[in-house]
Order: sequence, then structure tokens, then C-alpha cells
Amino acid sequence: MYLSRGIFVSLDKNIRVCYNKDMIVSKYEDLRRKKAYEEKRNLSDRTVAQEAGVSLGTIGRLKGKKPIQRVYLSSVDALCAYFDCELGELLEYKK
Repeated sequence: MYLSRGIFVSLDKNIRVCYNKDMIVSKYEDLRRKKAYEEKRNLSDRTVAQEAGVSLGTIGRLKGKKPIQRVYLSSVDALCAYFDCELGELLEYKK
């Protein structure tokens, strides 16, 4: 069910989240797995947070199933530097 301004409300009783249909999603998990494979080591979220210099909460927000609501640009910059990627490889705008 759609409301005004692109707000989407699910009628499924298990989902109680209202959010914009247009959203920014993270590809953090893909980048973490790719880096772990290339470096042939296990990369936990805690390891990534420590080595990239971001908080574990930031990693949690990027990993979550919900659309990203808030993340600091300095954190995005640090993660892009850590994964040696462009912004579009970490975050994606979906309609």
C-alpha cells in the first residue's frame, strides 16, 4: 500500500516498518567477503570496524536489513578507503 510522497506501508503483519520506497542500500557485506577472500583471512565486523576506524554501530547500520537512515560521511569515507572502493560500490540508491 502506498501513501503520499512515496511512503510504502507493508500490509504483511510481520513487517511493521514504514519507509520510503526509494532508498539507499549498503553493499558492505559483499565488500567484506571480497576483501576476506582476497586476503585469505577471516574478517569479522569487529575487525573491519577497528581497522577502518569506524564504530561497530556504523557497521551494524550498514549491515541491517532496513534502508540506511543515517551514517556519517567520515565513516563512509573511511570504509571506502579501507575497501579501496568508490562510493557507488559501498552504497546504492534503489527506486
